[in-house]
Amino acid sequence: KVNAQLFPSNSLVASFNNGEKQKFGRNAGPNFAAEATWNQRGPTGIYKAEDTHIFNSNLFLTGTWSKVDGGFGVVPQGVVNAGCSGGDCPFSVEPLWDEDFVRKDSYYMFNASRPSEELKADGSYFFNTGSSMSHELKYGGRFRQFESSTTFLYPGRNLAHYAGVWWGVPGENILEANRGSWPSVNQDYTSLWVQDTMSLSKWTINAGLRWDLQSGENPAELIPANPAFPEILPAINFPGNDAGGLEWSTISPRVGVTYALGEERKTLIRGSYSRFAQALYNDVIGNLNPTGFSAAYYTFDDLNGNNKWDGPDEAADLFLWNGFDPDDPTAISSPNRNDPGLDPAMTDELIIGAEHSFLPEFVVGATATWRQVTDIIDDLRLLRDETGIERVQRVDDFVIVREHEQ
Repeated sequence: KVNAQLFPSNSLVASFNNGEKQKFGRNAGPNFAAEATWNQRGPTGIYKAEDTHIFNSNLFLTGTWSKVDGGFGVVPQGVVNAGCSGGDCPFSVEPLWDEDFVRKDSYYMFNASRPSEELKADGSYFFNTGSSMSHELKYGGRFRQFESSTTFLYPGRNLAHYAGVWWGVPGENILEANRGSWPSVNQDYTSLWVQDTMSLSKWTINAGLRWDLQSGENPAELIPANPAFPEILPAINFPGNDAGGLEWSTISPRVGVTYALGEERKTLIRGSYSRFAQALYNDVIGNLNPTGFSAAYYTFDDLNGNNKWDGPDEAADLFLWNGFDPDDPTAISSPNRNDPGLDPAMTDELIIGAEHSFLPEFVVGATATWRQVTDIIDDLRLLRDETGIERVQRVDDFVIVREHEQ
C-alpha cells in the first residue's frame, strides 16, 4: 500500500493484495480414490488506486480505479502424478466410476477465470439555501466490466467411464464424451446517482435517485472437438451474440426523514423508503450461449474387461446427449429464449424506527422493516406443440400415469 500527498489539496492511495487458496486432496473420502482427489489453487490479485482532490471547503471529488483478477482451478492428483496435462495424458488416467461408485484413476479438470475492472467517480458539494437550511449533495457514477470463462474437461481423450453404475442403464459399461466448455459471458454495469441531505432545525431529509444500465454479451469462442468422437461433438466456431439485445435500465428512488423530538433532542423518529434493482447475473446472458456444457453418452463393448473404451474396435452406441442437437451438432444458436420484456426483480423497502437517549452512553431503539420483492425471475420449459407453435409448457401437457396402469 502506498499513500502519497501529491499536492496540498490532492492525495493518492494505491494498493495491491494477492491471496491464494491452496488445497491438496480435495474431495477425499470413501467414494474418491487418492488419484481422483483434486489439488486446488485460486490466486486472486486485487489492485486499487484512489485519488481525492479538494477544490475548496465546499467541494471535493474522488476517482477510483480497481481490478480483481479472480479465478480458481482444480487438477486431479492422477494427472499431477502422471506429469501430464489435459489432452496430453495417457488413457490410464481417464476417470472411471467403478461398480461400487468409487471414482478412480482421475477426475475432471476445471479452470475458471473471473476478472472484473471498475472506474468510479464520486464527490460531495456543501451549500446553504436561505438562512438556515444546509445541503450535502453527493453524486457519482461508475462503470464496471465483469468477465466469466470456464474450461471443463476430462484428462486424456476428454472421456469419463462408468462401470455398470449408470442410473437407468444397469449393468452396462457407459462412457461420457465431453466438448469441454461452459459459456463465457461478458457483462457491463453503468450507474449514476445523486443524493441531497438537507438539514433544517430538527429535520434531516435525504432524497436521491440512482440509475443503472446493465447489459452483457456472449463473446466469440472457438470450442475444440472431442478427440475421440469428433463426428458427434465437432468443433464450434461461435461468432458471439448480444444475448438478444438484453438491457436492464432502472431508476431507483430513495428518501429518508429523521425528526428530533424535544428541546434536548434525545428522541429521534426515523423513516425511509428505498428501491433496489436486481443485479444482472451471468446465467441470464449465458442462457443464449450455444457453447455451454455438451456431452454424449454411449454404451460400449468392453472386450478386454478394463471398464474403459479402448477405441473403435469396441463398438459404442449413442443413447443419450446433453447440451447439443446430434442432428445439428455445430449449431451456433441456442434453443433457449429470454422473454423480450424481461426485467430485473425489484425490491421495495420501508423502514420506520425510533431511538431514545436515556444517558449519553445508553440509547434504546426499535425498528420495523417492510420489504417486498416483485418480478422474480423464473425458468420455464418451452415446447413446440403439434401445430408447430413454440410456447411455454402448461400443466395440461402432462398426464399422471400410475404404475399399475402401465
